[in-house]
This record gives sequence, C-alpha cells and structure tokens, in this order.
Amino acid sequence: MKKFVNLRAFLILVLLSVFLGTIAGEAFGEIILYGRKTCSLCTRMMKNLDNAGIPYTYKNIDNSNNQSEIKDKRGKADIKGSFRLPLMDINGIIKVSPSFEEVKKIYEENR
Repeated sequence: MKKFVNLRAFLILVLLSVFLGTIAGEAFGEIILYGRKTCSLCTRMMKNLDNAGIPYTYKNIDNSNNQSEIKDKRGKADIKGSFRLPLMDINGIIKVSPSFEEVKKIYEENR
C-alpha cells in the first residue's frame, strides 16, 4: 500500500510540474527554431539567442518526428512550397528566416 501511495504522489508531482511548466512557457514566451545544424543562418540565430540569454528550443527539420509539427506551422503561416531556414515560431508567430532583431522584438512584445 505504501508503494502505491508513493507512486500516486510522484505522479501527481510530475503532472503538476508539467502543468506549471506549460503555464510558465506561455507566460514567458517560447521560441522554437526549426532548422539544420549545417545551416549557417540557423547556427548564427542560435548563437545570437544564446548570447542574448533568450531561451529557445531547436528542432531539426530532418527529424521525422518533427515533420507534422512543421507542416502545421507552415499551414498556419500560409507557407507553400520550399522555404528558407530557419523557420521560427516566436510566441505563436511563424517567421521564415527572420533577422535576430525581428525575433527579439517579437519575443519581447509578446511574452
């Protein structure tokens, strides 16, 4: 019985931390950078974000697990055909190959 109670408490803590993490991510903004490590524009953007202390998530566009997510983002932004990298989701605003200044401005205005 004691193991069941501990497991139950553990699961509640995990769910609570996921829920609070989701709220914090929405409250403080989120940047997702879709790109390739071999893309110079992508690596430059990641370096700029790192230097500015702006948190982001990198997702490789060649990873099959990210394909449906990228397709959804492209649909929301009405991006058809080929596109330049990086593809970025800045607090829900989708941009193709934006400048760092544009990303920073959108991030700061919408967090």
